[in-house]
Amino acid sequence: VGHLGEDVWGNWPDGVGPELGGGRLEATMARAVIDASPEDIFKMFGRNDLVPEYNEYCQELEDIVVLDADTKVTWGATGRVGPFAPRDFVTRCHTTVMEDGTHLAANLAESLSHLAEGCRNNGKSGTYCRMEVLIGGTIARPIEGGAKSEYTILCLTNPGGAADTPIGSALMNKVAATGPIVHINQIRKMVASKRWTKPLPGQ
Repeated sequence: VGHLGEDVWGNWPDGVGPELGGGRLEATMARAVIDASPEDIFKMFGRNDLVPEYNEYCQELEDIVVLDADTKVTWGATGRVGPFAPRDFVTRCHTTVMEDGTHLAANLAESLSHLAEGCRNNGKSGTYCRMEVLIGGTIARPIEGGAKSEYTILCLTNPGGAADTPIGSALMNKVAATGPIVHINQIRKMVASKRWTKPLPGQ
């Protein structure tokens, strides 16, 4: 799928990556050029209050454990996705900066789900189906002297419940094919308005 300069790929190349549920669920990768530096893009990523603006599938987000300056465990939740009930997920998130100025964020499902029970009980939806972010990655590589970024995202999730069936997986794969395009368009809008300068909640 290609749209407005973005490229979106589905599934893994032969012999690469994990299989889940007989290979029903697709990994997706998208790449685009963003008119902002990696530093400014990742300023937005460091703020939980901005996440729902660029990720329509993460409408709630709370930090559970901060492991170090670059690593934390979070609880997140979606709204309804088509016919499927809201999902929640517990994820370990790590960010780093490479020598060339490339910013990276990696997300993997975390086994400390019991720590999220308080978040789940107080969530907006009241009841959730647990999903897993099996692989999540974001890369912002500086180009054109750092004024712009080559922006790449990679994601593979196990949605759980009825979504992890042949019919459910087909619907989720359609969502996965369009989600990156929506995400990138939102990032561009936020970059244009310098959303990383928005006052923090309570300020």
